[in-house]
Amino acid sequence: MQKSTVVSCLVCASLQVGVLFAQQVQSPKQGTPSVESVPAADYRVTKLVLSPGKPVSGLEGSHVVSRPLQCTATGDVLVGIPTPPAFRESRVASLSRYGGRVLDFQTIPGLYDMQLLTFFPSHSDVAFLFHASEENKESDYRMVTDKGQIVTGKDNRTEHNYYVVRFGLDGQYKSKTKLPSGKLDFKVATLPSGDLLLLSYDQANRTPVLQVLDESGRPVNAIPLQGGLVNDEAIDRGRSGDALDAAKASMSVSSWQFIPARGKVLLYRPKANAPILEIGNGGSVREVPVEGPRGYELDSFIPSTKHWFAIFRRSGIGNGGSSVDSRASSKNFLMAELNPYDGSVERLFEMESDSFFNIACEADGQFISYSLDDDSNPKFSLSFTDVPN
Repeated sequence: MQKSTVVSCLVCASLQVGVLFAQQVQSPKQGTPSVESVPAADYRVTKLVLSPGKPVSGLEGSHVVSRPLQCTATGDVLVGIPTPPAFRESRVASLSRYGGRVLDFQTIPGLYDMQLLTFFPSHSDVAFLFHASEENKESDYRMVTDKGQIVTGKDNRTEHNYYVVRFGLDGQYKSKTKLPSGKLDFKVATLPSGDLLLLSYDQANRTPVLQVLDESGRPVNAIPLQGGLVNDEAIDRGRSGDALDAAKASMSVSSWQFIPARGKVLLYRPKANAPILEIGNGGSVREVPVEGPRGYELDSFIPSTKHWFAIFRRSGIGNGGSSVDSRASSKNFLMAELNPYDGSVERLFEMESDSFFNIACEADGQFISYSLDDDSNPKFSLSFTDVPN
């Protein structure tokens, strides 16, 4: 796959990441809605107070991180840190109560011009999805912008492909696997068996594709995508529209997320109330409807070893790129524990301060949260809070 064939999609993915950053802006301008507009009375409410955080030593913080955060089996928090000014390249930091470190992608042999797309932890390692080239060769380019300006420079225009690269939980490089070509690959996850889940967009057939691959990258079976998850206007238009419609459809699929929960993998579509897929070994699938609070739509899931924790966003907020007050007290976002069997809300959580987005994951009965001080030299902090009954 030539690099130029995926530029439009990668730009879309970058824009999507920017939206995820903006959603956490804690701006008071949007105000706090009245209590009557929040359906807390319909559910059991549990008060949550996050424990004070302790600074993570050995690592500088960042005011810009990508979501969702992930946690390893040992409780380390993995944070994607896009690199300015273009935010095309990313670092991944591992945060623990014993200190922090940045994973060294320079130890990956034989890959160049690497763009990190996503990552996913398993019980033994972390899988990273890269778009990269096996040739370290730059060439001159010349292009004309839509405003008629001529732009020149140097870039790696050699063949690019998708690779799954594995790092051990100790932060050391383990292996790389070249994926089958022909599709736009967006997300990867690891099943308990070690097989991979790969979410892609088939440009030829203009449809999302979900596959199970073995550890060597060979396809095992395809998981049919149908029903509410793909009931999306952008995807429908992409099937019959022009190239721009197809690009918007691929951008929509790129926003879908894999999250580990209760020993399986959840696949969901943010900013919607579409059903989610719970996927187990061999590609076994269970579709679960999500019944959120009135006036809210699913925003994200929190990685969890024992529960289904979801964050819902007030419908319509943030449209047009406006900033959103993400403090828990604003009620723009609600955090809920869901029944994993039918997707209904079992209880809501209430916090007087902080943001639900500070919670990175639940591991073995504790919420692991991160925060960042506001100094000119920012530092990450972690806290550990028992999940209240």
